[in-house]
Amino acid sequence: MTPAPLTVTADPQDKVYGEADPELTYTVEASELQNDDAATVVSGGLERVAGEDVGDCAINDKDLAAPNYTINYVGADLTVTPAPLTVTADPQDKVYGEVDPELTYVVEAADLRNDEDAKSVG
Repeated sequence: MTPAPLTVTADPQDKVYGEADPELTYTVEASELQNDDAATVVSGGLERVAGEDVGDCAINDKDLAAPNYTINYVGADLTVTPAPLTVTADPQDKVYGEVDPELTYVVEAADLRNDEDAKSVG
């Protein structure tokens, strides 16, 4: 007996840099299910390409399986968006005619993610 084709499509996901990954989910093409099977016939899960940088990470088939079906997997991306970061300029003074002072700033430490420090900004 030849397995029936079944399309499983990853759902696009997004997260803010430094936050936990969302659950990686998928949809099953219901019109391809046979003999009163339900989408729950599909087992296994998805995984994403490793990394934390801002941008798109592919969501891949980790171990999807369904008895009596050949899975046609359609991937999607996990989009990592920038985290907000507050940078405040330090007030400065100078006397007319003197050289400008060094312009400095303070980074809001609570905004930093993934063990970064203020030195990594700028």
